[in-house]
Amino acid sequence: MENSDDVLVIQHEIDCPPGNLADRATRAGVRLEVRRPFEGHELPATADGFAGLIVLGGERGAHDDQAWPWLPATRALIRAAVASQTPMLGICLGHQLAAVALGGDIVRMGSTIRGVRPFARTAQAGQDRLFAQLRAGSVTVQWNGDTVDPLPPGATVLARDADGHVQAARFGPCAWGMQSHPEVTAAIVNRWAHTSDAPEAQAAAEAAADVTRQLADIDHAWDAVLAEFFHVCRHRGDPACAPANHEL
Repeated sequence: MENSDDVLVIQHEIDCPPGNLADRATRAGVRLEVRRPFEGHELPATADGFAGLIVLGGERGAHDDQAWPWLPATRALIRAAVASQTPMLGICLGHQLAAVALGGDIVRMGSTIRGVRPFARTAQAGQDRLFAQLRAGSVTVQWNGDTVDPLPPGATVLARDADGHVQAARFGPCAWGMQSHPEVTAAIVNRWAHTSDAPEAQAAAEAAADVTRQLADIDHAWDAVLAEFFHVCRHRGDPACAPANHEL
């Protein structure tokens, strides 16, 4: 049976929407079906019938089930997607939820990382279907206080920051997670700065301003990565999500 061109997106809170993923999906010929469990949307048990799965970020941690009671269902959905080789991409909290769902864990860092950061690919990233599309020396947007540690068994590190924290990983043949926020717009990141706690408000505002100044270049650098993910979604069923051999 032919697969749908709908990619299921899990949005955890109003301030972490799909952002510019929608335009990129449209250019790639797929549609985003956004489920917002904080508004009462039900989550499916599996991603069957969808071309792919994207799990977005949020201010809570990957174990904060009491505050966000849909997180266990989200982790189960991630496990089901990985098992069925449905293309999956976790962004920030989504990356951390994938790690926890698949047997890894997260730890709290000493301070929050905000703003534009170098994205340091590993050698393995050069052979990865998605991250080989990102040119060396690219930067990214991060806004996180937790980090994945340890990774699930069998995961491959695709990028680490200067302190050794995992910035991106491949969890399975068609499953990826990144601590980055390639979906952000200026409005989104400025909203994050506006809602930051008073002791960190100034640093958050400066980080948001820096993101806004560099956002066009950041978007350009990450367009190919996301285009490749949506290409994998459209061609779900390729043998083991083999390395790309098409022209973007």
